[in-house]
Amino acid sequence: MRIEVCIDAQPAAEAALADGADRLEVCARLDLDGLSPDPELLRQLRAATERPLFAMVRPRPGDFVLQDGEPDAMRRDLEQALELGADGVVIGCLTAQGEIPDQELGWVLDALPQGFPRTFHRAFESALDPAASLARIAGLGFDRVLGSGRPGKVVDHLPYLTELVALAQQRGLVWLPGGGVRPHNADQILAHLPVQELHSSAGQGWAAWRRRA
Repeated sequence: MRIEVCIDAQPAAEAALADGADRLEVCARLDLDGLSPDPELLRQLRAATERPLFAMVRPRPGDFVLQDGEPDAMRRDLEQALELGADGVVIGCLTAQGEIPDQELGWVLDALPQGFPRTFHRAFESALDPAASLARIAGLGFDRVLGSGRPGKVVDHLPYLTELVALAQQRGLVWLPGGGVRPHNADQILAHLPVQELHSSAGQGWAAWRRRA
């Protein structure tokens, strides 16, 4: 079981790594659900660890509807993350109609090397048609989808998530459960979902959970 921990500061990253996090999602402003990280934080973490660092690419807080000028901002953030040694990116957006904007998002992703890991973040939870969205996400070369399926916590949507995980797997996508995932409810989640990764904002407690598991 791989544990990804999202962090927005050096102390939080150090705590998560010390607790055995397998991967860090590097962000700014987790209180705003995560924005593109400060370049200096990514630079410091790259110098400090060889464990995978996935950089958030999200230029503003609020909804996930793509606005004028944002593809350019997203591409700049993505290119900067590459330059600073990120091992993957976490990105996503929607049209005003709740669809995946293939053309605009595809242009942003064209800056990535072939096969570079990419995660579609919790914008998926606001998508109008989940099945069609998964098809578009797979077509854009994503590896995984992060989230709880619907707004809220993973544990509130387990029956629905079971269906989504199966649909994602049919499209060759990994589902990464995220949203209120903690060591105290990980066993409940894993009893329902056939997944090999968990995403959490809790940077500690996972080492103890692994010893009990």
